[in-house]
Amino acid sequence: MAIFSGADGWKSIQEFGELQLDWLRHHCSFENDIPKRHCVANIISALDADTLLEALLKWINSRREAAQSHTLQLIDASRMLERQCVQCAKCG
Repeated sequence: MAIFSGADGWKSIQEFGELQLDWLRHHCSFENDIPKRHCVANIISALDADTLLEALLKWINSRREAAQSHTLQLIDASRMLERQCVQCAKCG
């Protein structure tokens, strides 16, 4: 969500999280607070771009097929955040 909102670096991603913490908590508890920019950088750098793109396209197609529609489904970034919360708790 931070990137979609104009964040252009690790620090601005962290600042977005701090400013939007109440809203983000609707999607994940963030028991250990917002991940620091170094943690965000570690998560993003660990992702394989080709694998991520392939998974994203499969997910979009499965959503489209499930709806039996040819309209493009919007990406639910909150689900992506939810999956990363557990990993971020380890970074502190």
